[in-house]
Parts: sequence; C-alpha cells; structure tokens
Amino acid sequence: MAGVIDAKVYENVTSSVDSDGIPAHGIWVIANGGASADIAQIIYENKSYGCNMKGAVSVDITTPSGVTFPALFDRSTAENLYIRFDIQPLSASAVFDQDIIKTFMVNNLTYKIGSYAETSSLTAVALAAINSNGGGGVPVNMEISKNGTTWFDYLTPTTKDKEFAVDTTRIAITEL
Repeated sequence: MAGVIDAKVYENVTSSVDSDGIPAHGIWVIANGGASADIAQIIYENKSYGCNMKGAVSVDITTPSGVTFPALFDRSTAENLYIRFDIQPLSASAVFDQDIIKTFMVNNLTYKIGSYAETSSLTAVALAAINSNGGGGVPVNMEISKNGTTWFDYLTPTTKDKEFAVDTTRIAITEL
C-alpha cells in the first residue's frame, strides 16, 4: 500500500482480553505511514465478521449496503535507542571521524514495529561504519539502552506498537 513503511497485525484467539489489551477474538493493527483511509479500507476488506479490534485511530468505512464500519488501528511510535561502544584501533596512527561513523550507523539501522535490538548486528554495522571511514579499528564493548542509563546487549521495545529509533545524538563512541 502506498506510503506504508511497516505494518504489524497481532491476533488474540482467546476468549478474553490479552495482556496487550487486544479484545477477545480480536486483532490489533499497527501501521507506520500510509493514509488512514487506505489502512481502514484494507482492514475492512480483510477482517472476518465478528472479529474485534483494538486501536486509538478510528476511520469509518461505508459498506456497499450503507452500513458504517468503524476500522480501528494504531500508529507506531518511536522509542529511543541509545548505543555506546569503544573503537579499538588496529594501529597507533588510526584516526576516526565519529560524526561519519554515527551518520553511517543511523542511515543503516532500521527497526520494524515491535522488533528487538541486539548488539551483535549493531557491532556489524559499526564495523562497516568504521571501514567506510578508512578502517583501522574494530568496535568492542557494544551496549544498548532505552534510557541512556541502564545498558544491555538485547532489548525489546516497551510495547508492541513501538519501533526503535536511532539518532546520532544517542550514539556514544570512545576511542581506546
């Protein structure tokens, strides 16, 4: 669908509201991008009768019989991802441009709705960033955080409608 960057559908097949607040026998559609009317139309065309929905966005679709169908869904929201690591130089003459490395990482790290972040893939991107900047070093001691205070090697978003967002201001690099 035009303009949709990412979309996720969660389903609750139980007979009671689940831990994510999805109603019994219901779905939760989360979208990033796209026109609300287009997303609502897709929900209308694909949702089975009697299937409940969760969502703060409500778009009315007029059915061919003239009945109004309210399509419910949510928009994804960004959750900050903080990254910190050290660069171990491979020689005493190695020089690194941290701004170039950070920009490369931001341009090459994308997260989907509800997707986790982990340091092994981030280390690979950091290594590529360092190599794009002339090489001469390797990333070590990679850690990630949601708040810039508590650090881990693996994180999931706070809620399923979040997607991690990376920014150069939230990447800290120390040259050893």
